[in-house]
Amino acid sequence: MLARRMLTVMGATVMALLLTASAAFAHICYNASRSDTGNANATHSAVFGSGTEFLEILHFVGCSAEANALEAALLADDLEPANVLVHEGVVMASGTVGTFQSTDGRGIDHLLPYLAEIEAAFTCLEANAPA
Repeated sequence: MLARRMLTVMGATVMALLLTASAAFAHICYNASRSDTGNANATHSAVFGSGTEFLEILHFVGCSAEANALEAALLADDLEPANVLVHEGVVMASGTVGTFQSTDGRGIDHLLPYLAEIEAAFTCLEANAPA
């Protein structure tokens, strides 16, 4: 039941992102300096999705290689997937894309350094999404 609900929610999110794929990839951002308590509280919100949830979905639909590559890239930069909470409804820091602030580890950062891994994950999801 939980897996089915999770797949349905994430499937809808993935489809929405896929419809705007190239533009969305440049604006995927997260709060790099939120506390552990803040992250825990944000996960209870319907508008945030965590990196861990995304990786679980990838494994569930058969995209384990892509999930492992993305997780390895995040961990190589000491970025714990559970702490990457992406707002699924708005761009949190659209004005900082391409500036030094976009990946400085403070405030709102962009996931641009992981663009290749994210793009591969979405491509795999699209190919393996249940009908």
